[in-house]
Amino acid sequence: MEQMLKVGKCYLDKSGAARIYIPLGLVQALKWNNLEDIVLIKSGKMIEIQSQKDYGIHEGNL
Repeated sequence: MEQMLKVGKCYLDKSGAARIYIPLGLVQALKWNNLEDIVLIKSGKMIEIQSQKDYGIHEGNL
C-alpha cells in the first residue's frame, strides 16, 4: 500500500532536477537525524538529501 507525505514545496532547478522542500516538523516525524529543514534533490534515479543550510537556501526563496 502506498503512503503519501505532504511536503512543503517542489520545484525544478535549472538542470531539470526535482527539488523537494521538507519542513523541520516532518523531518523530525520521519526520525531523520537533522536539526533543520532539508531538501531532497532527485535527478534521474538518484535522490540526494541536503540540509537547507548546506544547500544555501532559505524558505523565502523556494
